[in-house]
Amino acid sequence: MVKNELHAEDGETRLRHDDESLRNAVVMALEWALPVPHGVTVAAEEGRITITGAVTWMHQRNAAARAVSRVNGVVHVVNRLVIQPARPDEDVRAAVLAALQRRLGPDAAAIRVEAMGRVVTLSGHAHSWRAVDIASDAARSVEGVGEVIDCIHMRTELEEDRA
Repeated sequence: MVKNELHAEDGETRLRHDDESLRNAVVMALEWALPVPHGVTVAAEEGRITITGAVTWMHQRNAAARAVSRVNGVVHVVNRLVIQPARPDEDVRAAVLAALQRRLGPDAAAIRVEAMGRVVTLSGHAHSWRAVDIASDAARSVEGVGEVIDCIHMRTELEEDRA
């Protein structure tokens, strides 16, 4: 005898799974979405999924949460994946500087970069809000960066004339 249960949540109808089959479906979704590093674990309880472990890229952490949230039967995702730097701070700093140079060209020279653990702090100045956004995005794209603290100031034409 096959028994299917339906559960309505927030106006959506979702097929309910037992915890073990839901956990297995989530693991398969993770493997499909991205290479899951060794040590990433999945727990399931009544549709609530918790993923734990370490990844080296912020995009892996975000992709994992998206993939898990799309699995039928998942009602809540707790993402406890942490970004674990795969290289020393100075290497991360150099990689962020290179990414800034590629994305901003000569304007990158006005931005300072500090790296400590998985946290990168950007400071200095930019000529537009778009340049500030590009700098933050460039830093987030670097392997080992888990958080970007953006302290970049906009420099207006009037401020430049005074400098």
